Amino acid sequence: MKKAVVIIDGLFVYLVVCLLAMIISDTGSIDIVDCMKIALYSGAFLGVITLIWMIVNCLKTCRIGPREAVSLAKVQMIMRFIQIPGYIAIFLLGVLLFFSLFGAVFAMILAFVDVISIALTGIASISVYVHLLKNNLITKTEFIIFSVLSFIYVIDVVAAAICYNKVKKRVM
Repeated sequence: MKKAVVIIDGLFVYLVVCLLAMIISDTGSIDIVDCMKIALYSGAFLGVITLIWMIVNCLKTCRIGPREAVSLAKVQMIMRFIQIPGYIAIFLLGVLLFFSLFGAVFAMILAFVDVISIALTGIASISVYVHLLKNNLITKTEFIIFSVLSFIYVIDVVAAAICYNKVKKRVM
């Protein structure tokens, strides 16, 4: 279940990319407003699931062993790398759309959806770091640093990779 939340949360960006592809294809059967509603509703739904998961982890109600915590950190790192092409696609489309009148509004909406996405993955990352902290695989200082870095674009990927490499060495 823990890995499923990280994976589903990580794939949110691809939901947005699929919705953008439907808008660009202009099949006539889907409206831009409907696509944005789907993105925002699914973001809110994933946000609620992720927040509940984080609160449960922070209340120490679910304890996992060191090996499973490292495995969870690995899944988180892989999901960060998998998200990179989706973020690149959204960024490039946003830059292209920014130069037209209607596109500028759409680019701002895309930026907002990106903020939702990084917030979701950042919250999921904190839950992973809580497990690592509870298993004494990272220090409190590292927990704070990794938690803050998980909310910054690009640096979140680097932080996830560094964290996984550190904890993998500590368990092996």
